[in-house]
Amino acid sequence: MPCLTTNLQAGLESLTLDRLKSILFFLGKGGVGKTTLSVNFAIYLSKNGFKTYLMSVDPAHNIADLLETKLHNGPNKINSNLVIEELDVDLHLKKTIKKTEKTLKEQYKYLQILNLDNMFNVIKYSPGLQEYSIMYGLFETYNRILPDFDYLIIDTPPTGLMMRIFSLPQTNLMWLAKLKELRSNILGKRDQIAHLDKGTFKKHKIPTKESDDMVFKELQFEIKRTQDIGCIYNSDTSKKVLVMNDDRLSLLESFKILNDLKSFNMNVDLIAINKNITSDFSLGEIEEDYSKLKDYKNLLIPFYKSKITEDLMLPHMHKMFNHLDICK
Repeated sequence: MPCLTTNLQAGLESLTLDRLKSILFFLGKGGVGKTTLSVNFAIYLSKNGFKTYLMSVDPAHNIADLLETKLHNGPNKINSNLVIEELDVDLHLKKTIKKTEKTLKEQYKYLQILNLDNMFNVIKYSPGLQEYSIMYGLFETYNRILPDFDYLIIDTPPTGLMMRIFSLPQTNLMWLAKLKELRSNILGKRDQIAHLDKGTFKKHKIPTKESDDMVFKELQFEIKRTQDIGCIYNSDTSKKVLVMNDDRLSLLESFKILNDLKSFNMNVDLIAINKNITSDFSLGEIEEDYSKLKDYKNLLIPFYKSKITEDLMLPHMHKMFNHLDICK
């Protein structure tokens, strides 16, 4: 899919990183240790004096289990510098549907023949709504914490879902551009008809101009918001940490992630091989495959038979910090 670089770039003007130094996405297939590494890195940053916000956007949250504590909905203050949130995807989904329902009912209240309630009962099961809810939840959090935190760390869902979330700004902009064009054409037709039946249009306050039409304005707002979201994903402050294990399935999944990200004009900044069982960046019989990853910065984290503790992870988190070069 082609990247709409020009359209995404247009959103950069509105993004001012008043404090936030970096946004870090921990990516990888399920079970490789994304949560373990993102939590330990968040703790490392917070204990080194950085205001850190860790958010899980994986619907199957397990940060609470890892920390052996209970997390309530919304932000949870762990220490003076660390806040953790497990995004309530269902809540954001309900908010998205409720907002859409309210907007449409306000815009089309003169069309009483439409059964909008039944329509929204169907919409809530539409494919892609979960991805949109996660994307907008992430964007809301970004804007909320921007002036108060140094780092935003995102513990992501498994590969397929996260790649769809990354692709949304590009696909959304294409759809919105077509919808905006269609809406403009509708308004043009309305304007022609209004000259023949001014009374009906005036009585029901039916807009005929782009400047008066709330639907057209909403489309413009969504285009701007989508551009801003795309810029968050693609900005220089956005870092991608690819987490994988020392096995062939994880390796093949990592190749797919790297290729998918390239199609979105995104790069991986660090490959963390978690539960590493060899002494180098190879696996013997698939050493040739591993050689394809040697152009990337890499971090080897050994397999520990004992419980993973903060002390065990400390030297690896220090290396990760230096590899990512995220301190300004």
